[in-house]
Amino acid sequence: MGKDNFRGQLAIAASFFVLVLVICGGVAMGAAQKAAGSHSVFDVLTGAYFIQTEPVIVGAVSDYNDVFTVVNNSWQERNSRQHYYGDGIVLSSTPAATGDMVAAPESMAASGAAAADTAASPQGQSGSDPVFSDTNNQVATVDEGDIVKTDGHYIYTLSRNYVDGKTHYRLSIVKPAGKDTALLCKSEIYETNAVSGTGKTSVSYYDMFLDGSTLAVVSGATRSGSWPIYWSQVKTRVQLFDVSDPTSPKQVWEYAQNGNFNQARLMGGKLYLLSNYNVNTAPQADYPASYTPSYWEGNDQIVCAPQDISMMPVVDAPSYSVLGSIDLATRRSSGRLSVLGAAQTLYMSTKNIYLAATIRSEDEQIPAVGDSQNAREYSISNRTQITRVALDNGSFKVAAQGIVDGALLNQFSLDEYQGNLRLAVTVDKSTRRVYGGYELQDYSGPGAGAGPGAGASPGAGSAPEPTLATSVTPSASSRSNALYVLSPELKVIGSLTGLAESERIYSVRFMGNIGYMVTYRETDPLFAIDLANPTAPKLLDALKIPGFSTYLHPWGDKLLLGLGRGDSGGFWGFNGVKLSMFDVSDPKNVSEADVVYVPVSSTIALSNHKAVLADPGKNLIGFGDYQGHYRVYGYGDNGFVKLADLDLAGGKWDQHGSYYNYDSGSIRGLYIDDNLYVFCNAYLDVYNLKDFKPVQSLKLVDG
Repeated sequence: MGKDNFRGQLAIAASFFVLVLVICGGVAMGAAQKAAGSHSVFDVLTGAYFIQTEPVIVGAVSDYNDVFTVVNNSWQERNSRQHYYGDGIVLSSTPAATGDMVAAPESMAASGAAAADTAASPQGQSGSDPVFSDTNNQVATVDEGDIVKTDGHYIYTLSRNYVDGKTHYRLSIVKPAGKDTALLCKSEIYETNAVSGTGKTSVSYYDMFLDGSTLAVVSGATRSGSWPIYWSQVKTRVQLFDVSDPTSPKQVWEYAQNGNFNQARLMGGKLYLLSNYNVNTAPQADYPASYTPSYWEGNDQIVCAPQDISMMPVVDAPSYSVLGSIDLATRRSSGRLSVLGAAQTLYMSTKNIYLAATIRSEDEQIPAVGDSQNAREYSISNRTQITRVALDNGSFKVAAQGIVDGALLNQFSLDEYQGNLRLAVTVDKSTRRVYGGYELQDYSGPGAGAGPGAGASPGAGSAPEPTLATSVTPSASSRSNALYVLSPELKVIGSLTGLAESERIYSVRFMGNIGYMVTYRETDPLFAIDLANPTAPKLLDALKIPGFSTYLHPWGDKLLLGLGRGDSGGFWGFNGVKLSMFDVSDPKNVSEADVVYVPVSSTIALSNHKAVLADPGKNLIGFGDYQGHYRVYGYGDNGFVKLADLDLAGGKWDQHGSYYNYDSGSIRGLYIDDNLYVFCNAYLDVYNLKDFKPVQSLKLVDG
């Protein structure tokens, strides 16, 4: 057995031994350092709790020893609380080549390609520039990835189907021309029958980006094994294809980084990639790849250097936000940054990337208020920590960090404006009491019972038997919402708190100096908030109507489109999908100008803004439903107008497993000149925009 092989096997065996110790007795937590009314956070550097005051920029660590100390303490702390096995790094000293992920061949022959006389010329050289819709991006100049892309000259699609026990992924390239629309290329870029625990690789495709004649395809690749313990290695991968000849795309380069895919953006020819990497096997001090993210360029593995590693203010788990950037023109990596503390949310402006992570904090009061039994009362709340990463032509620099109360909904909860960051959060707070190492459950209300594992419940108001504090049982809780304005240093300079008690945020949109926020419990309050003075946000109006909007889209500068649900009752518990048009010409007097209920159970557009076609200039509002239809509306002086209810070819069932061909989550609509193109995984349907009559339908996958 070679030295490298032996080292890898020894590392796996060591990990297994550590996990056995965890199962048998757990790993001891560091000593707690607490004070009355303080905010306590686990310190991964010392293995103890410390008192959190002002957030500071932790910055780059000095060497791998610092990284190991942080990750190892955090790994042991987490495993003292729970037994964790999967989704870690493969402990092998031999760098894994991206060949493990079964790269597509250099030249992929077109399958079912159009005849030679329909082959188009290179991009941008086929007549006048077409007018077309883009991906529904949050920031106009920052492109977001999707499963359909177009430059007006060609349409690129990613499809998935399941045939003969294998999942197949296909890249299709289409020449859009109304009734003469032609399929130029249908190429299989991956097929897998990998089974978990076999050591084989399974791949899932997520996004595409188009930059000139380069198509970037983003996927996730997972390898896993089951001996002597279950392990897995997860990578986020980017394949670059030269599509200058749309009939025969060629893979020209491949890149990967550790972790599950989170988000990606394209700006100025640079592709920015975020993945979340969890270290779930025991870190080995002399093996940085066991506790530090790696990057791959082609077959070359690059372990992240210490100077490219930073930390969130609070690191409560051995996980990283892994950032990488790729120059699509030179086909080279241009920046790397790994931040300890995995972010759930990414927001990117033209100058910065903001990484946001929700953390749980506890404040302690000794003794508990109104109690004489030396009880300790803990106030528990959710908080959001944010790292601002400055961008410089593909390079990264941690510029600021901060913490605010509450949790974000999604990327639309964040917005950079005139150098400041505005964000909307839902704030949850609760309390619990501990008596001498035992926790008092809440019996204050009629019929209230003990928490999990506490045994039978005594009568309401009676003194309970003390139970071991094995779980948190809140004795009181509250919920409200807030809006904060943070300076470039991520310090709070303005706030508006206590909004919509007992409700949570369902959607947010910022339009210049005004922020709009929808919360919901029984009605749909649409809040309009004046942010002209960032140090003094002011509530202008709160419109209450039935239902709620999960997505808000500017419709010019005086209207705001809402897509959501009707009030309770009706179809599938709600009155269908609700389209609202809000008149925001006077933010002090917001009104619902019109509303229409679409009689469908749901739509992926409620949770994925990229599935929404919303174009005021073309007067088009489009989205797919779960019944194989594409719904099209317009808006005019008389309110909403139903333009079409299109029966998609991909929604039809057949004997070849159309369940896998029809994927309601993949429905996307786009227009090019006078035609509407609707993608539904297996098919691309074409309709005339004047009368919405079908003019062409292309089958993109076999089966």
